[in-house]
Amino acid sequence: MRRRRRGLSYLPPEPTRTSFLIYLLVAGLCFGAIFFFKNQIIKPVSGKILDAYSGKPVIGATVLLENDQRLSKTASISNILTTVTDLDGSFSFDKATDNLTLNVSANYYIPEKVKANPSATISISLRPSILRGIVKDSQGKAIAHASVTSGDKNVLTDLDGSYVINDVPEEGQLVVKAAGYKPATVAFKRTQTQDVTVKNLVVKGIYLRAAVVADGANFQNILNLISVTELNTVVIDLKDSNGWTYYDSKNPLARPAPEGKGKIPNLPAVVKSLKEKDIYTIARISVFQDASLTDVKPEWAIKSRSTGKLWADSARFNWANPYLKEVWDYNIDLAREAAASGFDEIQFAFVQFPASGQIADIDYGRSSNTESRVLSINGFLKEANLQLNKLGVFVSVEVMGQSVLESGDLGIGQDISQIADQVDYISPVLFPSYFGANSFGFANPASQPYEVINKSLTYARTKLEGKRAQMRPWLQDFSAEGSTYNAPEVRAEIQATEDVATNNKVVANWLLWNSEARYTAAALRKK
Repeated sequence: MRRRRRGLSYLPPEPTRTSFLIYLLVAGLCFGAIFFFKNQIIKPVSGKILDAYSGKPVIGATVLLENDQRLSKTASISNILTTVTDLDGSFSFDKATDNLTLNVSANYYIPEKVKANPSATISISLRPSILRGIVKDSQGKAIAHASVTSGDKNVLTDLDGSYVINDVPEEGQLVVKAAGYKPATVAFKRTQTQDVTVKNLVVKGIYLRAAVVADGANFQNILNLISVTELNTVVIDLKDSNGWTYYDSKNPLARPAPEGKGKIPNLPAVVKSLKEKDIYTIARISVFQDASLTDVKPEWAIKSRSTGKLWADSARFNWANPYLKEVWDYNIDLAREAAASGFDEIQFAFVQFPASGQIADIDYGRSSNTESRVLSINGFLKEANLQLNKLGVFVSVEVMGQSVLESGDLGIGQDISQIADQVDYISPVLFPSYFGANSFGFANPASQPYEVINKSLTYARTKLEGKRAQMRPWLQDFSAEGSTYNAPEVRAEIQATEDVATNNKVVANWLLWNSEARYTAAALRKK
């Protein structure tokens, strides 16, 4: 049978549209499901950042949002988003996922990291990390250069009396010290602001050898003198220029004074009894002139270039090497013991390089010049202040009288303008009998006690302008060869000190020296 051939008029069957519509429907459902699913994943989140102490909004805080990595990838949104809080402390994000993390930071606050879900408004409290305030006196005057300590943090107040301490705990104590004022300890708790008021401290003191303190009858005479006069301070030798210690030191390098030299048997008890009488206490520690330490540790001593043996000054004293940190540490450790015994202040003496003897024969084991000497002296005092400041005690230094009158370091490393940044008080030895003929234009300076002290302190104050330290001179209360000092002479020295202080609107402080503790009662005002 023959097949019929297809003609041109033949058309193929019309294709069905059912499958195409199904494709469109399925695609629509898929896109809809994805859109719906994304909408279920992506949610807005908002909240507030508040100060944990005050409850006030934290403005300008940075809020970094970390979305759940898997969900953000599924939803095709960024994993990391950032914004800042507005004037109300509020923040918001349009695209967030469940299991999000918020990292919040702001200046002067401790950062917070919070896990959250965007189901509710989030409130996050930031704890302040700083404490700020102003230190002022009882009249409201701002105190510059005051030391403010919290734990291991220490700062000095600015010229306007303000301070800022970073990384402080929620609660603690501030220890505030300023030259010319009594130390103040103030508690703080959950606050960013803590002002401190300090009271004036007037020091009118006398020097006492340990033997005087150890002698009951002699010491009682001193206490009787203090009770009826303007005196309110004692300076007690704990380590003298021989290097002998006059108390029970726990430092294995310390060498106690020989028997009969006047060791103080119970130093903390003595200090406590003095403070109960409202007597200000200063421990005096001689530093680099120390024949005892050089006996124990000859490798820490200044050597002679010519002999290689220990070098001695014109008085045949050996000296510890001021460049050695080990020598610093030993003396600071003794000072820490004194502070632990209750002393209000540590005064370092002989903080200098040798001034007499064959200076050219000295071997320090290194090069030595003006710059290195000054750096060494300042370094010791800075380290001592750093450690003792934490214990709440003042730090002072005894210096040669000439060092406050002449420029440079006098070859001994004492540059007063630099030392004044390291300590609370500087005590120059201003004994008129120690000044040479024609000093200040006087043939015999010892005969002009008022003028010598007035001129010395007036000039010395120019070196302390804008500095932390205050001047507190050692005054002469003894007769020397060619000069007899009685009540008029001693009173003239005191009056000169007070006049200079009044002219400069600062508190007058002074110390009297008599190595035998035979002080001139008639030169002192009555209580």
